[in-house]
Amino acid sequence: MAEKDIASAASEFFVVSALLRIGADATLTLGNKKKVDITVNKDGNSLTIDVKALRNGTNFPLNSNDKETADDNHYFIFVDYKDEFEKWQCLPELYVVSAKNALSVAADYKSAKQENEVRAKLKELSEDLSIFAGKGR
Repeated sequence: MAEKDIASAASEFFVVSALLRIGADATLTLGNKKKVDITVNKDGNSLTIDVKALRNGTNFPLNSNDKETADDNHYFIFVDYKDEFEKWQCLPELYVVSAKNALSVAADYKSAKQENEVRAKLKELSEDLSIFAGKGR
């Protein structure tokens, strides 16, 4: 398995685990080249999530193909390993960002030199994971 695929799989399982722990009705989609990584049924509405691993600052994991998913029920969850992916004890930080906000950050990203700026912007725009929990949670 390629390094990028390992980071992606680890991140998807980490996020679905966190969602299940807060009581979200979350389902991990399996496959290669998929547009949606996780679906969440919240109070009869379907929310979709695309999980993106931030292993280091060399690239921002969004591109022009991601524009197709920019609807009100789609979110990106960025899993920030803070350059410590190989350390299994490292708990990543999660940034839950609406697709529209995430794509605006991606449009401004030009180079790895902006790594700290991008992380700060994602943190600023991030919502709480509990937005995916159903009623009573």
